[in-house]
Amino acid sequence: GMMANQDHSRGERGSPEATRLLPAKRCVQRPLMGRRGVGVRNHGEEQRQLRALAISRRHPKTRSQTLAKACVIAISMMVLVSSTVSAKHDRGSRPVIHLDDGPSPPSPPAHVFDDLQHAASEFRRAAGLSKDGGVELRKDVGVHARKDDGPSRRKDAGVIDTGLPDGWVEFNDPVTHQPYYWNAESETSSWTMPTPDLDDSLPFCTPLMIKSSYTRCDPTTSSRSLAFFHTRACKKGVPLPPTIPNLPCNVTCNPGEFLPLGRAACALCEPGTYSVGGGTKYMNWEAWPEGMRTYCTFQLESDAGTPCTGWVLNGTQVHSGEMQGKRLVDSILELKVDLLRAGSVAFEYKVDAERRWDGMYFMIDGQVMMEMSSYKFQYESLAFPLSVGYHTLQWIYHKDVAYEMGADKASIRAIQVLGTKYNSDECSACPRGYYSTPGAAECTPCAVNTYADHSGSAECKKCNPPNLDMFKFAFPGATKCLPSKACTEDDIAVTFSKCEGKKRSRSESYVEPQICHGGVTPKATKEVACAPCDEGMYWDGHECQYCPAGRYNPEPTNEGIEVCKTCGAGKIAKKVEYFDKSFGTYTFQSWLDSGDMATGCVNGFCGTGGWRALGDKLDTGVGNGAVADIWLSLKVQLETEGEVTFNYTTRVSNMEDRLEFYMDDMRMWGVELQQAGAQNDQLLTYTSHVPVGTHFLSWVFHKEREYSWMTADD
Repeated sequence: GMMANQDHSRGERGSPEATRLLPAKRCVQRPLMGRRGVGVRNHGEEQRQLRALAISRRHPKTRSQTLAKACVIAISMMVLVSSTVSAKHDRGSRPVIHLDDGPSPPSPPAHVFDDLQHAASEFRRAAGLSKDGGVELRKDVGVHARKDDGPSRRKDAGVIDTGLPDGWVEFNDPVTHQPYYWNAESETSSWTMPTPDLDDSLPFCTPLMIKSSYTRCDPTTSSRSLAFFHTRACKKGVPLPPTIPNLPCNVTCNPGEFLPLGRAACALCEPGTYSVGGGTKYMNWEAWPEGMRTYCTFQLESDAGTPCTGWVLNGTQVHSGEMQGKRLVDSILELKVDLLRAGSVAFEYKVDAERRWDGMYFMIDGQVMMEMSSYKFQYESLAFPLSVGYHTLQWIYHKDVAYEMGADKASIRAIQVLGTKYNSDECSACPRGYYSTPGAAECTPCAVNTYADHSGSAECKKCNPPNLDMFKFAFPGATKCLPSKACTEDDIAVTFSKCEGKKRSRSESYVEPQICHGGVTPKATKEVACAPCDEGMYWDGHECQYCPAGRYNPEPTNEGIEVCKTCGAGKIAKKVEYFDKSFGTYTFQSWLDSGDMATGCVNGFCGTGGWRALGDKLDTGVGNGAVADIWLSLKVQLETEGEVTFNYTTRVSNMEDRLEFYMDDMRMWGVELQQAGAQNDQLLTYTSHVPVGTHFLSWVFHKEREYSWMTADD
């Protein structure tokens, strides 16, 4: 093959004087002078041009022909190692290379420079350039413009931050499209990624840096391995333990047990720890657990910019956020889990929303598992099975477009997912304020006047050990004891025994739990006359009884059935039951034992576990947490239409604290309207109609922690 080298600077195109035939292996396209974007496609073509130039030196040529060919080769070579260039003549006779504007990264390493030195020399000689003028080729830096033309620039070589050792930067070569590395301090470039000298900067390996992980089970052998790894880069120090192979996969530990690393049998959790057995239980809502997120979705595009928090952390629970004033929105709590074995998800929830239209529902992998629930006063527990593999769990509170009712939110107290692990590798420490015995599946709160000031407690400490001068107290689940106050009449409870022969015993005691010391003390027990029977009742010699049907008694009495009068013609005797004449401990407990009355605490922590009897009244107790619902329910049966009347007072610390009243599942808003304009400790009376039949009346004192938006501006 032959290659025609044409000199366009002299002679006519195609003339014998302007054309020389040189032997070559293949034809290559000759770059044109004076055109921006000139370049060589690869190193092979550039090397072939070098050989062509070497051959041309053995043939007689004119100076202009040599200059033209040298310019072609030299410019091609410079484009290879630098950036796009344009060649043009200034007013002098020297051709000047003008480089494009842009940042100034260095040139890549010159691994082809050794092969190009002769071509560069030929170019300088043919162009009449000295070594220090015009264009200079250097191995260490690359292409430099003349000193009076300013610094060289390369517009198309981008910097890439790859976390290299200090002082090194990665660039992309615009011609080869390969990365190279540059250290400005040492003026060193390299095609090979530099490796840092880590030995001096790395810490020594310690036991705290070593973690372990089980491999997935091998179905052919029903075995797995326990592998160890460092949690960070380190040197020497404590070495990694060897991998433990051939461990059985089918070992399942129960709640309260764990599988020690590298063992084949389960062991009981130590005192002060607990285990749910191969899963995770979320109960602390101070921060979002790993893998859990929340967000909102609106059905109308016009509402997409409406502020929406999603679910909100509240310490002991997580709720669906403030939905009032919003429309057609879903507040979503999402948890992604990976089950290694078949397991389940369980959660405790409550909801108070517009019936039928608003509420919470639960989905697994896009499939509805729990239909929308609009009202659950107390927390309710649900559980659903989960298969092996990845799952997306979603708790969704849906807000409709029309009306608002109740709290307009849902709350979740606990979520437990089993199957995310084959077994618990270790037992979790009980938090402060709790303790556990060996083999515990959950922790127990410290009792009244005891505390646990550190996690992992096997037992709680007493607030008042012997020989302690200062009396202290603590509510259940306390992390420390508090100084007590002097006792007052409000700290004394009066109780009466059952009447015997119109006599009964009157006793006084401290209200439980006792949080006071000194001051007023309980009086000695004494015998007193029995209290008269309420209106509508009579004394049968042992206890009070209701008057028979059709008869009535308008006055309290200690007399027998003869006090009950008969209604006249055309009249009936309506039955009335009083609960407020004696709220002593004995009477209150008898109502609780009968099942007609019940009390408790939900959605938080309560020091007394519910309402308590104080002799002449009931109250919601002491030691309640920042968030709690203390409830009291009463079962009544009406033969005719009637009514319920009760007197009450409240003492609240913020606008969210309130007494709520329910008839069956219907919230009676009139009670809360009364409180809106009332003062603390103001006596209020509320009356509501009750239809015929059996009903459950409930009083709920809702206590909410105080937020900044609850405080008035003044």
